[in-house]
Amino acid sequence: MIEGETTLQRGASGTKVRALQQLLIHALEDEGISAVQYLGTSGPAGDGVDGDYGPGTEDAVDAIQTAYGIDVDGA
Repeated sequence: MIEGETTLQRGASGTKVRALQQLLIHALEDEGISAVQYLGTSGPAGDGVDGDYGPGTEDAVDAIQTAYGIDVDGA
């Protein structure tokens, strides 16, 4: 973790979570995984980017951590 940064986890919300969700969409698609199955179609653009770190975002993080061989911790 970078000094001064916080770990995003379930219950977080806001701009940083939206940025994470956008990164997750691209990372999942790069791995051939549909982001919709995790993030759904919520948010104003219907792409799953809603700024709320809920169970779907946590599951998407877990999926990416698994795909990249990182210890799965949901954060």
